[in-house]
Amino acid sequence: MPTKEVICENCGENPNDRLYDCYECRNQICDNCANICSHCDESFCDGCYHDHKSACK
Repeated sequence: MPTKEVICENCGENPNDRLYDCYECRNQICDNCANICSHCDESFCDGCYHDHKSACK
């Protein structure tokens, strides 16, 4: 059974580092693309983080 190659859904790279799930849209994002909210400590992709950071206070 072949192993599935996991890639970052933001930059398209196949990172060796950790992959995160965006808290809102559930896309898989690599360490370089993940935005970690300083208030709630959840990870977000760029698009979702832009909306989230103004709502999370």
